[in-house]
Amino acid sequence: MMTLTNNELIDFAKNLKTINFKNNFLQIGSFLLKTHKIKNDGFKNFSGKDLFDFNLQFQTKINGQILKFYIQLYENITSSGNKHFRLASYIQADSTTGMIFTLNLSKQKDELGQLSLTSKLTFTQQPDGHKDLATSHRKLKQYLFAEILNNMGYDITDNNNILFGIYDLKAKQFLNTSPEKFLNDFLVVSILKGHFMANKGYEIELFPSFKNINPEFKSFENEIKTTEQLPTVIKDLRAKRAIPLSLRFKVLHRDKSTCLKCGKTPNDGIKLHIDHITPYSKGGLTVFNNLRTLCNECNIGRSNKYID
Repeated sequence: MMTLTNNELIDFAKNLKTINFKNNFLQIGSFLLKTHKIKNDGFKNFSGKDLFDFNLQFQTKINGQILKFYIQLYENITSSGNKHFRLASYIQADSTTGMIFTLNLSKQKDELGQLSLTSKLTFTQQPDGHKDLATSHRKLKQYLFAEILNNMGYDITDNNNILFGIYDLKAKQFLNTSPEKFLNDFLVVSILKGHFMANKGYEIELFPSFKNINPEFKSFENEIKTTEQLPTVIKDLRAKRAIPLSLRFKVLHRDKSTCLKCGKTPNDGIKLHIDHITPYSKGGLTVFNNLRTLCNECNIGRSNKYID
């Protein structure tokens, strides 16, 4: 991977910082959530300069509670002096503020000038109680979170990375999604992750609650003495069918960034997926000639059925 330049990041930011959601609605699967932009209201948690010029700030309401989300693109400098560009989301809910989700941009540029916008779905909280139970709980949340996003049509890899899109730094445009769709997806994942983190001041009624994890750990810890008695961690049994990013790009280029079923492009507000023609679960190989471009709507409808 190659290092991003400041000019490349500035051009990337220009594609996003003026975005407004259609009719002020955020699309979460088949649901619409009323969300509108707000002006900079003095949020203090930003890390350094924002390449979006503090323009990506949104307000919505969940279960009657007003939530504010802030998206920032900045250069992060670690304690050891290393630098990298990061896309981050923050939450402000009543007295709760903090970072929710990040995407590291600096290590995802390849030799062709393609920027792969991916991030791993992880949880880092350390609940009180048995260490191995805490690890199992984080893995379970990761699994549930990935499965929910996968069922909603998001592109989730076998090792729980989410692919938001592929951006061509030379052409200064997204290849398989639109700026609006990318921003929508990044904000949706941030909102849903805030629920799963259980410490951001809100929950979404449709999903399981994780608020009472600390008392559960403390009571269960007293009942177990060895790790052999711990419950088995749920394992991800999905087929190993990950498609390398370089191969995704070749298929998108061959298919002219167009869904081969309905003819839609990212300009129509969809996201393009790379699909196995003969499903992997039916013996199809992850090779160039067995892959094609489908939009998220056609790909979800197809599932693993043979449809020519």
